Amino acid sequence: MRAVVMTAPGGPDVLRLADLPEPELTSDHDVRVRLPAAGINPVDCKIRASGLIRGTPPAVLGWDGTGTVEAAPQSPGSGPVTRSACAMAASAPRRVPVRRSR
Repeated sequence: MRAVVMTAPGGPDVLRLADLPEPELTSDHDVRVRLPAAGINPVDCKIRASGLIRGTPPAVLGWDGTGTVEAAPQSPGSGPVTRSACAMAASAPRRVPVRRSR
């Protein structure tokens, strides 16, 4: 996947375009959503400036996005998966609990 990563705390000059591995689905609650674009909001700018991220750089910023569900595990009784999704999460690649539609 292509993403803009924060390489260090600082201003916009610390952002770089990077190719990253596709996120793995590791539980029955994970889905992978293909985001054609993600929103950057004030919290992303504050995180970039302060360096308050989970883990160490490089880190992918972006709390908001909409897209299409690309992969979801099928488990007995899980019900169908909605094809479109809207997400608000802490970092990407991200693991976000998703309630399946029934």
